[in-house]
This record gives sequence, C-alpha cells and structure tokens, in this order.
Amino acid sequence: MKTIFLTLLSGLLVLPDPQETISFIKENSSGVKGRMSNSIYQQEKEQLEELISILNLDVFEYYNLKNQFNTSSRREEYTGSEGYKTQYSKLKEIMDQLISGTYHLDFEPDYQAERSIGVKYDPDKRSISVSNDVSLSIFYDRPGYIQFDQLLFECPPGMTVTKRNVNYACVDVIEETISFELPDEVLALKILENKNHLRLMFVFNFTGSFSTLGKTVNLTASDFSFTTDLRKVIIYNSSTNEIYSTYQ
Repeated sequence: MKTIFLTLLSGLLVLPDPQETISFIKENSSGVKGRMSNSIYQQEKEQLEELISILNLDVFEYYNLKNQFNTSSRREEYTGSEGYKTQYSKLKEIMDQLISGTYHLDFEPDYQAERSIGVKYDPDKRSISVSNDVSLSIFYDRPGYIQFDQLLFECPPGMTVTKRNVNYACVDVIEETISFELPDEVLALKILENKNHLRLMFVFNFTGSFSTLGKTVNLTASDFSFTTDLRKVIIYNSSTNEIYSTYQ
C-alpha cells in the first residue's frame, strides 16, 4: 500500500487578512509537489499517480496489485472477494478525507527560461502577467481555466488566462498567460522590483478526476485531469512572505 502524501486535516481582489499569513496557510493545508522545467509546471509523478488512484478508487493501482492480477479475468474474480471489498472500503475513506482537506499549489514563474515572458506589467489594463506552458499531449481545453500539468483551476474574478499553441524546438506546447488585476500602481512597481520573489499560491479542494480521452478502459494516470474547487489565489513575496493581494 502506498504512503499517503498528504496530511489529512479534520475573485474578487480583496485586502490581505492580517490574521492569515503564508505560514498559517502552509501549516493548515497540504502542498502539491511540483516544479518548473523549461517553462512547464510539472507535478511530481509519484504524488500525481497516488492522487489519481485515490480519486478513481482504483484498488489495483493504489495497493500495487496490477502485476498480481494482470488479466481482466483475475481482476474480475478478485473484485468479488472479501479482501477487495475491505480494501475498497478503506480507499473510499481515504478519498473522502482527501476531498475534505485543503491544499495549496505554490507557483513560481520561470523568469530565466528563453520562452518565458517573465513578469510583465500592463499600465493600461493595470495588470501583471506571468506565464506557464502546458504540454499539448495533456492539455485540456476548458475556457477560463488555468492548467498546471493535470490540475485545473477556474479563474477567480480579477484574474484571466489566455492560451496559444506554440512550437519550441519541435515540441508543441500551450502557452498560458496568467494575468491578475492590480489597480495600485505603487504596489505593481513594488512587485516588479522584487519579481524574482513573486509567487502565486492557489488554495483549493480536490473534487474529483476525469478522463481527458473520453474512454474508461486501459487508462494511465496521464490520461486524467483533476477537478478542483478554488478557494483563493494569493500573490505574495517568497522572501518576506508579504501578501500583495488575494483573489477569490
């Protein structure tokens, strides 16, 4: 059985809550593991596969039984056993706890990559933009949603995302430009001056997963996307933990 990665816990632009700090949020939520690689945010594979197996209630994947029951007839026979029913019941409890928990994704834009837009300020729209790329092979085209690898977040009021298909070195990717309104020009300039420490924290709940291929058999973890309930996006300075703005 796999070790659960998470600690199970019993937009409108708004002013930061003085009682809600970055440290408080991180201590009271579970972090999604991932990193930027050549302007593409990538979830940690082991954690991603574990989450998918939980949300799909996949007993064979979660308990590492696929090699033991490697034919459809063996799997079908096992699903009628008491052992399977016990494992399924336990996995259902784990899924219920997962869905009831709070999570955060800490996004660090890639400022150095050749194709990254870095951090841009548009004085006319009074907004700041950062970029993230998504591999075309896993991209799910849902308007108004930001995609980080296989995670989908609906843009809150005050935030927008635009997408375009580009090819870099014979690799097709979807280039996302994530923009957030910032009417305070003084604050915008402060963010630009400290752009290397700019972070976007997405605080959310998992709600499920779905197959992006429209089929239900012979699927792997990469064939699924996560659905989420986005609670807020916090723009902050990773060096000082100063919260610039919140969108929810």
